[in-house]
Amino acid sequence: MARDDAFATLRDLQALPTTSTGLRQRALMLALLKPEQCEKLVTAAIGLVNEEDRAVAIETLGAGLASLGKLQRERLIAAITGFVDESLKAWTIVGLSVGLEHLSKAEQELLVTAAVGIVEGRDKAAAIFGLGGRLQHLEEHQRERLVTAALGIIVDERKARAIGGLMAGLEHLSPAQRERLFAAAIGFVDDWHKVVVMVGLGAGIAHLSEHEREAVVSFATGFDNEYHKATAIAALGVGLAHLNDEQRASVVIATDGLVDAEVKTIAIAGLVAGLAHLNEQQCESLVSASISVVDDHHKARAIEGLAVELAHLSEPEREALVVDAIGMGTDLYKAGTIVQLAKGLEHLNEEQHERLVTAAIGFVDGGCKTAAIAGLAAGLAHLNEAQCDRLVTAAVGLASGANKAEAIAALGAKLEYLSESLRERLVTAAIRLASSEDKAKAIAGLGEKLEYLIQSQLETIVTAATAISRQHRARALVGLAAAAA
Repeated sequence: MARDDAFATLRDLQALPTTSTGLRQRALMLALLKPEQCEKLVTAAIGLVNEEDRAVAIETLGAGLASLGKLQRERLIAAITGFVDESLKAWTIVGLSVGLEHLSKAEQELLVTAAVGIVEGRDKAAAIFGLGGRLQHLEEHQRERLVTAALGIIVDERKARAIGGLMAGLEHLSPAQRERLFAAAIGFVDDWHKVVVMVGLGAGIAHLSEHEREAVVSFATGFDNEYHKATAIAALGVGLAHLNDEQRASVVIATDGLVDAEVKTIAIAGLVAGLAHLNEQQCESLVSASISVVDDHHKARAIEGLAVELAHLSEPEREALVVDAIGMGTDLYKAGTIVQLAKGLEHLNEEQHERLVTAAIGFVDGGCKTAAIAGLAAGLAHLNEAQCDRLVTAAVGLASGANKAEAIAALGAKLEYLSESLRERLVTAAIRLASSEDKAKAIAGLGEKLEYLIQSQLETIVTAATAISRQHRARALVGLAAAAA
């Protein structure tokens, strides 16, 4: 791999998003490289003169630490100490923490030392926040250093962010450490700082004492500022299972009492994570609150939240959500709610499926139609042959190449639920896309389920993938390699 090729590969990696899917794709791309190519890649990254470019490059490699050799990982960790700009140092620490489990104990120690050694409170908080979700990979003394460093930050706003990050790993902290963090959290004078900590708390509420959980509920429901109250209540959603009946009732009542439609939808969207732990009356209260919102933007946010938990709603409540979603006047929000309802198609009846498919392919706006088709693709297992045919027809008929590629990729990820003829139509449409970028995206999607393509179709998309311009070829090949693996 030449120096220019190394930089080109770095650019390809950086182009992938920092979502879980993007990080997985980065890791797969690095896994495809030979050891000598990885070496040149690391050398290119740490050799960049511009600090910001170097930080971005090192952060990008974090997802692929498992594919790097010991000396390469050591060089990346050592490069952190060379940053003058502490915000960039924090950025690289967070990026490398993604692969924390692939670092040696000594390398993990260097990463923790770098984090707690940052002087500026804002940047130290960012680094600690990033490591907070990976505490299970650290040793007790390293976790203690992070807790001590977080509590030692002077400015409350920054201290709250650091504590909030550590709250995400609460189950891996000792009782004494949890108690110290909780005491600092409730000791903040500014209510917003308490909210910031609660947002980080999430499912960690299971590891608080009964007394501490009662205090958390009291704080969340007791804020005068409605936005603070809604944000804090939303954070309790994933922890509802660990609250008692009285505490859950208090949370739902407080949500129903919110006056501002926007902040009410924030609370509802958060609480749906714990919908399974609410009784029928409480679920009905949340559904009623959602469909009573007048503004489409806020209504969509509430419905989208409830839509992913359809299994815990009654038939009348599910019907109410479908009717309200399809009846929205704003296409953008209608498409968004269809996408979320599609995640629970198994809990909707055949007639409701038909209405959602009709609404999805009925959009005039190509972007909305694409989003709705891609959303429904996730639930193909629950649609009949005619409905699948209508979705494929709508997908390959999209005018925009980018939209068509996105729809094909989504449908391609569920090839096992499509007939042979429908698979053939997707493959044909994918390889006929004019843009290399669009073609790469479509092929990557089809590549997720290569085992459902016949030999001639496999040969067709592999040939098309290798013929794509180098700039976009990596994306297509990563998709095919992932399936082959």
